[in-house]
Amino acid sequence: MPTQYIKTILGFAGVDEVIKINIEGIDHSPEKANVIMQEAIETAKQTAQVF
Repeated sequence: MPTQYIKTILGFAGVDEVIKINIEGIDHSPEKANVIMQEAIETAKQTAQVF
């Protein structure tokens, strides 16, 4: 649901392509939070290069 809201708002601004990157597990494994975040950041960087 939140993703659709963001897509709608961005659509009004003319953005028609939204790529979602899931970040899961931080709440279940707080000790791995830094690793999970770094992986998500790396995924975002790779996605931005081809976007």
